[in-house]
Amino acid sequence: LVLYSDGRDRIQDLHLLPSNLKYRYWVLSRYSKNVLLKKSGLKPAHIHVIPRYELFPIKKPMTRLTNKNKPLKLIYSGRTDCLGKNFHLACALASEIQAQWKARVEFHVCGPNLMPNLVASELLKYKWKTEPKLWNDLGRKWINKFKTGTLINLSTFLGEDFGVSVAQAQQKGFSLIISDWGGHKDVIGANVIKISVRAINKANSERKIREQGKILSKEFLKAIK
Repeated sequence: LVLYSDGRDRIQDLHLLPSNLKYRYWVLSRYSKNVLLKKSGLKPAHIHVIPRYELFPIKKPMTRLTNKNKPLKLIYSGRTDCLGKNFHLACALASEIQAQWKARVEFHVCGPNLMPNLVASELLKYKWKTEPKLWNDLGRKWINKFKTGTLINLSTFLGEDFGVSVAQAQQKGFSLIISDWGGHKDVIGANVIKISVRAINKANSERKIREQGKILSKEFLKAIK
């Protein structure tokens, strides 16, 4: 029985989680396993983790960002329908990186059900040296649009147990700026920069989102050696 995303919560809400041992449970991350252990009362031996790098093996070598004088392509691929914290913090971070990076920095926004006019109006809240580009017709094939890039995904969604866009990007050799949360905790590599949930949670208003964007951009630049 494979449990993923909100599935584990739905099963428990409906009191359908089997308690006998004829089932073997599989989840997509160590984080999901820990959540299930706390909620279900099952023993650790009854819950197994499907290794993310068996589902999405890394075919290209991971390259760490090391040169601030080279052009940078930042990509946000995720939900834009609710325009929540993940989206706005990615915008704030990208805007600040543009301001401080020595070479040209592009910011691309991809998302299912993306409403260009609404997203464009939200992007106007930030300062841009280079105008962001919107892609609303790519779906899960967004990854084919870019040969290289740096994916930003700062999701703290409660059901975040894997992160498909993160897996797609890393498989293609992209560098990552991601939240240290959920299935992202299992992501490893020299090209991975993780942002603490505590730092993300501080961005709880428009003003604080901008402030955290400045703080996180400085941390990002320090990580580039």
